[in-house]
Amino acid sequence: MYCASCGAWNRDDAGFCLACRQTIASPGRAAGAESAGGWATPFYDRDVSARTVVFAGFWDRALALVMDTAISFGIGAVPGLLLLFVLRGSGIAIAIMLVGWVAGGFIYQLVAVAYGGGFGMRSVGIRIVRVEDGSRPGLARSALRLAARTAFGILPFLGSVLGPADALWMIKDGHKQTWHDKVARTYVIET
Repeated sequence: MYCASCGAWNRDDAGFCLACRQTIASPGRAAGAESAGGWATPFYDRDVSARTVVFAGFWDRALALVMDTAISFGIGAVPGLLLLFVLRGSGIAIAIMLVGWVAGGFIYQLVAVAYGGGFGMRSVGIRIVRVEDGSRPGLARSALRLAARTAFGILPFLGSVLGPADALWMIKDGHKQTWHDKVARTYVIET
């Protein structure tokens, strides 16, 4: 579990954060141990394994986004080009090809984020995790994250301002979260 004070990762049964020494609530601890006179924290540092979470920076995320976008367009092009070939280049075939292209790219993004990031993120060395416990986001959060990122970019007139503002927000944010990260309650961390 993540420490609410400093963001360090600790074992689930930890009573305190090894990085900042703050007492943390843990499902593995007995309720009321502090009030019953028991130790609020483990006695030895070796009782808790902690690693500091390093949030992914702007340029790592930008490179991963470019790579994953290229991959999703490539994957989306396959069903689109197949439909174009089958329907022999008619006007409706081009429209169906574009729909297939967008759908293929969307499905890649949806599944990739659900499992912590696509090939671009993994090759850069970053991944997407849940704020609460550091696990993979899953399909519901992936859909919410993708919908929020898309909405910030395509809103009429405001999209040209909100899209870049969403991406640039992470520069000043303490946990390097964009707005779509905040909506979906996810972090992007280095692995």
